[in-house]
Amino acid sequence: MVITENDWKTYTSSSTHINEAIAKLGKAAFKFEIESLHSTRGSLVYAEVRYQVTEDVLRARLPDGTRKYFNGMISGVKYLPAVETVEEAKMKK
Repeated sequence: MVITENDWKTYTSSSTHINEAIAKLGKAAFKFEIESLHSTRGSLVYAEVRYQVTEDVLRARLPDGTRKYFNGMISGVKYLPAVETVEEAKMKK
């Protein structure tokens, strides 16, 4: 088995929106963190999807109403979620 290190030290994102923002604002304007380590690609993909769903990355908003996250897709699938209902907000509590 051959194990090689990936490009984690220089990787920014697969998102064109994020990479455009980095080009415009500079890399120093962003915080890059390793959320977790995984021994298989399947484990990594599962954890990434779980985190994105838990954080509600497609609908979450900042107090001023702007989007909290850049995400437009989860795991390569472009979901078009409706605005969160009152019932959905109650279930979070």
